[in-house]
Amino acid sequence: VSRLNLKAGDSILLSKTSPLDDAISEGTVVMLTEKMVVVTLLSQPPTGFVDCRWRLDKSCNRTSYTRQLDSLVKLCSPHGTVLAPKPRGQKGQKGQKGRAER
Repeated sequence: VSRLNLKAGDSILLSKTSPLDDAISEGTVVMLTEKMVVVTLLSQPPTGFVDCRWRLDKSCNRTSYTRQLDSLVKLCSPHGTVLAPKPRGQKGQKGQKGRAER
C-alpha cells in the first residue's frame, strides 16, 4: 500500500483498464491498511463488482472544483447572492443638499 502514494481523503478514479477509456466511478479514499484500501464511490458500482479486479488512480481534488463551480453559478444566476463591487472612489454621490447619499 505504501507504493500507491495514496492517503485518506484523496480523490480517486475507478476503472477496469484505464481511467481515460473506461472510468466506472469517482470516489474518495476512506482508509488504508497494508492489505486493503477502503473507498466511497459517488455512483453505484456495476453488477459483478466484487468478482472483478479494478484499477485505482489518484485524481484531482473534486472539492475545489465543486466550490469553484458553485461560485460561478451564484455569479451568473439572476438571483445569485454575489453583488458586483462598486467602482473605486464611488462610495456615495452628493445629493441636492450637499450630503452624501447612501
